[in-house]
Amino acid sequence: MSGDRKKATKLDRLVAAYERLGEELAGIPDQTVERLRNNCLGVRSFVADARSKDPSVRPSQIAAGLEQGLRETPMLLAGADTRWRARVTAAYRSAVTNHYPDFFAKDAERFEKIRARGRIRTEVEFYLVRHQIDEAEGAGRHTLLRELYGLVDAYEGRGA
Repeated sequence: MSGDRKKATKLDRLVAAYERLGEELAGIPDQTVERLRNNCLGVRSFVADARSKDPSVRPSQIAAGLEQGLRETPMLLAGADTRWRARVTAAYRSAVTNHYPDFFAKDAERFEKIRARGRIRTEVEFYLVRHQIDEAEGAGRHTLLRELYGLVDAYEGRGA
């Protein structure tokens, strides 16, 4: 099976992760989960539709958007009823780990590079740091939050 993963493109792996998540969320009687499930199961047609409407859109651009969606998924899952939260979180981790295994490791590595560098260089990095802020806020990690707010403020100040 690892040979199949090697042949699949990054976009293919992301679509597979979304579809798997959608499948794993079946049968959970929660509106938040059902909306996420429907979105996940519609990713393949979304990608095809985007490509047909604008063939100049590169697969890497779509993949970047889907990766950002994966980063934001835990925030969406937090809106699920507490009875289902552990199950949906496990489904998310399982789907991503099985179909796009480097996702969590790559994000952690990128995040540490940003912290070591002491500045955000791109919009993708900005959103990665914003995601880390959301997680740190939820965990009450105030020292880390001060550092991350400083990175975001400096990045946003560049555009002024």
